[in-house]
Amino acid sequence: MPSTVSYLSELLDLEIVPLDHDEILLKSDSVEFKVIPGGKSKNKGNIIFDLTVNERRELDELWQKAQFLHYRYGEKCSMSELKQDNLLKELQLTDPDGRRWRFCTLQ
Repeated sequence: MPSTVSYLSELLDLEIVPLDHDEILLKSDSVEFKVIPGGKSKNKGNIIFDLTVNERRELDELWQKAQFLHYRYGEKCSMSELKQDNLLKELQLTDPDGRRWRFCTLQ
């Protein structure tokens, strides 16, 4: 879980706030994630966390950060993209712990 926390913190510019019982809060002015430790799941790669951004520009910025994190973490993480009319429409990421994240825009 620490890899997921670091990855999301860097990707989404979130502050890491340790809580009780090994729980961690990731927060900014507009969003909060509470990360709770759990047992190992064999199916965590089958779960996708869907997040929507307001503007295509935000999705493009996430893509740039994901490129850097992919280089930094190496083969521990992956990314793929879906384009429509040569514009980024969706970004799918796998963090270093194997959790999958999908970011898209409504525009």
